[in-house]
Amino acid sequence: MDRLSRKNEVKFDYKLFVINMAREKLYERINKRVDIMLKQGLIDEVKGIIEKYDNCKTSMQALGYKETKEYLDRSD
Repeated sequence: MDRLSRKNEVKFDYKLFVINMAREKLYERINKRVDIMLKQGLIDEVKGIIEKYDNCKTSMQALGYKETKEYLDRSD
């Protein structure tokens, strides 16, 4: 954002949300979430996306998908 655009009045009412917790707690929560995703079939889901859409970069940006694809690429 350039300096001129910061001087313009904001046209929208907006709210800013911030995650503010201890890094260890945040990583613990992320790790638990990924464990749940794995148990619910994340690897098969990513394989299915890759087979159906080939190289769909957008879908691979979701939490855990990009990492799972990297894991699968190394496993081949």
